Amino acid sequence: MITADRDLVHDDRRTYRVAFVSAFRDRGIYPADVTSLSIGSLVWEPPPLPLMNIGNVLRRMSLDWDLKSKREQAHEDCRTNARLMHTWLMDDAQVPTDEIEALGFSRTPGP
Repeated sequence: MITADRDLVHDDRRTYRVAFVSAFRDRGIYPADVTSLSIGSLVWEPPPLPLMNIGNVLRRMSLDWDLKSKREQAHEDCRTNARLMHTWLMDDAQVPTDEIEALGFSRTPGP
């Protein structure tokens, strides 16, 4: 959420990001591998190399959710999108191993 908000609204004049971090911290929700809950340490950096075929899977996903969407349909779309993304990530022909590793993932056969 912090990264998406920063990408959407670079100047956080209303300090929404600080409020998000504070609310999550107060509930014990934060990444295990960060040493500080500063905004800068919570922003994700892009992968160190380009993802060559990500457009292939994004074009097949339903990405048109908004506040007018029916919840049941939004839920089903999310599940379908997750299956599409998983299938794409597990396909060696679509996503080379170096791209998987750059994303911090590894492929393990089986469920």
